[in-house]
Amino acid sequence: MINTFENDRAYISTKWLLRQIVQRGLQVKHLIRITHRATSTVHYIALLRDGRYLCDCCMEQNLGLVCRHYFLAWVTIKDLAFHLSFIRSRWLQDPSLDLASLPAITKTHEIRPEDVRMVIQPIPSLLKPTVSAKKTLHAPVTAHPTETLPARDVFHEIQTAIRPLMAHVETREQVDDLLRNLDGIR
Repeated sequence: MINTFENDRAYISTKWLLRQIVQRGLQVKHLIRITHRATSTVHYIALLRDGRYLCDCCMEQNLGLVCRHYFLAWVTIKDLAFHLSFIRSRWLQDPSLDLASLPAITKTHEIRPEDVRMVIQPIPSLLKPTVSAKKTLHAPVTAHPTETLPARDVFHEIQTAIRPLMAHVETREQVDDLLRNLDGIR
């Protein structure tokens, strides 16, 4: 299942997002609630201590583009920094551009010295299992083996297991090979 971003619903739960952040050793500086005025849809953005962010819409994780929720926070919060490294290099005209040499900006266009050098490395995928996630992936501690699980839990566990298999799939042939291999598991 792929989020096409045609609606404004949260893609993952905030609880699951925060759990994945902690499992990857990242630290949340602020958790911001964004509410869409017309639809009352709520999103949460986790601003990390190193200047990066994660939103529960997962647009940055899936597409490598900054989501509208972050831009709303950026426009609203005076000292919130934006850095070009938030956009994946595949979307840039020059993917070899040295993003580390570029400063971060704020809404007021003031550049603080501590914002000039932001962490440029991507955030580890939330859908790749961590060591602790691998241990509990197939054997939930609290659930009985025949207990029906909530659909969201099933979705996230399956995404966590399948995401590493899809890491380098880019062509129709690779998609067909992956589907054929998955079909062979049944």
